[in-house]
Amino acid sequence: MAKSTKRAISKLGTLEGRLLMMCLALVFAGGFFVLKMPAQIAAMEEQRKSSSELHDFAELYAEIYSQIKTRYVDEIDSKKLFEGSINGMMGALDPHSSWMPPAVQEQLTRDTEGEYSGVGLEITTRDGVLTVVSPLPGSPAARVGVMPWDRIIEIDGKTTEKIQLQDAVKALTGPTGTKVKIKVWREGKNQPLDFEITRETVHIISVFSKILDGGIGYIRIARFQEDTAKEVRKALENFNANNVAGVVVDLRNDAGGLLDKCVEICNFFLPEGQVIVSIKGRNPADNRKYLAVEDQLCAQPLVVLVNRGSASASEIFAGAMQDTKRGLIIGPDDARNGKVLHTFGKGSVQTISPLKYSLDREANGDMKPSGLRLTTARYYTPSGKPILADKGDGHSGGITPDVGVKLPPNHEAELILRGGLMGEFAVVEPGKELRLPSDTDETTSPEERQAPKTDDSKTTLSLFERLTNGSAKTTAAKKPSEPFRDIQLDESIKYLKAMIVARSSGQMTEKPEKTEKK
Repeated sequence: MAKSTKRAISKLGTLEGRLLMMCLALVFAGGFFVLKMPAQIAAMEEQRKSSSELHDFAELYAEIYSQIKTRYVDEIDSKKLFEGSINGMMGALDPHSSWMPPAVQEQLTRDTEGEYSGVGLEITTRDGVLTVVSPLPGSPAARVGVMPWDRIIEIDGKTTEKIQLQDAVKALTGPTGTKVKIKVWREGKNQPLDFEITRETVHIISVFSKILDGGIGYIRIARFQEDTAKEVRKALENFNANNVAGVVVDLRNDAGGLLDKCVEICNFFLPEGQVIVSIKGRNPADNRKYLAVEDQLCAQPLVVLVNRGSASASEIFAGAMQDTKRGLIIGPDDARNGKVLHTFGKGSVQTISPLKYSLDREANGDMKPSGLRLTTARYYTPSGKPILADKGDGHSGGITPDVGVKLPPNHEAELILRGGLMGEFAVVEPGKELRLPSDTDETTSPEERQAPKTDDSKTTLSLFERLTNGSAKTTAAKKPSEPFRDIQLDESIKYLKAMIVARSSGQMTEKPEKTEKK
């Protein structure tokens, strides 16, 4: 290390000097392994250049750190500086890549195991704004009416502008019985909405199934987690034992989960050798093609239900069924212009790597492990189409359904509140008044309803700044004159029955079309 760096470190306390030396050593060690691994694909000149850049970074980092610690107007905690520098580095990447401190790493483990204490929201950052991917069925957030694509602009009165994803997770999770307040902006509403949510232990029941009238098998997948494939297998075996004529797979508001479980479930619907999904990354070692194995349990006509809350693994499943013509994909129409809404558009691969080091220690002095979530590749459907990010307009990205269903205002919100996506309408009894977000003033134009109003002089405001105007309003929904119906599910059953008739008359092929990009 250069003398200037040593002098900078010597000005600091012994403990701080050791911390900084450890960080710099890790940077150099990480750089060494990164440089050694791609030796087969990178020239020696590239290695030399990278090594020089890494050295310059270490010099600059040590100099800035020394200046802050010795000259900044307030005394700053070293841990806060180190954590901020790591988050700043991750912030230069996509919103799905992040460093996971020990608490977040532990939370991830609990999520995949199917239980944790919080509000039950899948969240991400989109266009720099904290965004709801989906509320988990039956969760506290779902019961108060939080919806996919709600933009969270405040948590407990504090702005979420520039918030790190792990900090948002930390703010929303907490002990059972405690409350958290969030303010959201929802597309089509002129003012933000306020929600107070009571945290509780969220049990993620990933699969619900039943046989509907007419011999139709219904499977609702809320999330792809460790036990999901096993539960779907049980459901399909039960359907076959009861000779169901067709199957509906409901992926609405399913934010994804584990790739291997999604692939395993796709095996149940596709013939051996069929491409399910391809993964392509920067390094050839990250590229992979998943093929169906001999494990097909469902050969009946298939309909797949999706909406804007269907993301990641849900989009892989829907894309595989659509590209191979194995199933019909049905989603909601955009009420404003009649176009079919895309799925969420989360088509990237995150590799979770455990890290031996962190900024926290156990009671015995041992370092707590942390983790690194890094986007390493992107997903491609069997025909070679990337699952692109939705730009927020609902019509660019994700998976485009084959059929769109027109839904009345607030229908999906009411479906969530009534517990419809748990398979039973158990949360609110039919006919009971619901507190739903107020309908948009019908006198406004679609363009005015699409985004908050801003002055012409403020056209350069960021998306977050445009969303943080106004206050929330809710109004009581009218009591329904007839029992609530899941319109999208009802329409899908009509299409499925038509497919069953077509197959019995020989008009529908018995085998899916094998699709693979050449």
